[in-house]
Amino acid sequence: MCPCPSLRSGDQRSRRSFICASPPEDVRRFAASAPPPPHNPSSNMATVDFTGDWQLNRSKSDDNSVILEAQEVPYLLRLAASKFSPKINLVQEGLSITENIPLPIGGFKTRVIVCDGEEREIKSDQGLAFLTVAKFTEDGKLSIVNRNEAKGVVISATWEIQGTEQIKIIHVKTPKVDKVVRLYFDRA
Repeated sequence: MCPCPSLRSGDQRSRRSFICASPPEDVRRFAASAPPPPHNPSSNMATVDFTGDWQLNRSKSDDNSVILEAQEVPYLLRLAASKFSPKINLVQEGLSITENIPLPIGGFKTRVIVCDGEEREIKSDQGLAFLTVAKFTEDGKLSIVNRNEAKGVVISATWEIQGTEQIKIIHVKTPKVDKVVRLYFDRA
């Protein structure tokens, strides 16, 4: 089991993002030991499997700093992330996707996305709370909406696979910004 305090809390109602220096194998074991989400008959089953290693194609992708700024990531970390092209590992099991993202400062950021259409509170690494809803659409895409009403921030994302590419279209709306960012990932 991962030694991170956010995982020892035992809170099964929501999964929180956390920074973890453990190897991804440890995180996968933790995610596999979590109880499955409650069955929601109105949710669509996944028609596409996002499992695999995905390398960010920085040359095709838009600048993602607006996404990080909306999550209140400090400037120096945003600057480091702008030069970094991570290889992200996704493990999909039913309606649950574990996303392992290597950080430019070392270690991994891992989050579990439960795609059952239920609203969950997720905290960013900076402590900003988001109400998050994730679900699969009938056309095989993944829709994720993150809202922080107190700050007026909405980050909505659509993930899809086209051939050997994964495309994430992310709409960031804050009191200061209303922008769409496209991120392209190649199967690694």
